[in-house]
Amino acid sequence: MPSFTDAKGRLWLVVVSIGAVKRVRELAGVDLLRFFDPKQPLAAELSSDPIALASVLWSVCEPQATKLGVSAEEFGESLYGDAIASGAEALIEAMVDFSPHPKERDALRRVLKTAKRVTEKRLEAMTFPSEAEMELEMTKALSGGSSSGVAPG
Repeated sequence: MPSFTDAKGRLWLVVVSIGAVKRVRELAGVDLLRFFDPKQPLAAELSSDPIALASVLWSVCEPQATKLGVSAEEFGESLYGDAIASGAEALIEAMVDFSPHPKERDALRRVLKTAKRVTEKRLEAMTFPSEAEMELEMTKALSGGSSSGVAPG
């Protein structure tokens, strides 16, 4: 079952059901049935709008939050960094599980697996400057490009 852990260490189960779809429509004003729509992919919208993503996650997890006494504001405050990424991933998995068509679920799982693999390879290929290289660039920038450390007059 898809789940994620928020920044406060709370585990949230992400289950998309008809009830959850209705709650998301009512509370977040978002139609989860558009999630994989090729013409208007909700997944792409949510990946670029963490506030909308948090609203959707809250709406899905609201019954659990109520039992735990967690308010919408507290829930949102616990979504940052890895928790946002984990929540998004759990929502995607839950949406795949929600599909009533076994062949569609299988196809979506293959697409997600490939997308994860491609993303991991892209991240592995990224290079970042070393600390010494960053320090040298910052020194150059602060000195106006001169290596003497004296700003040009």
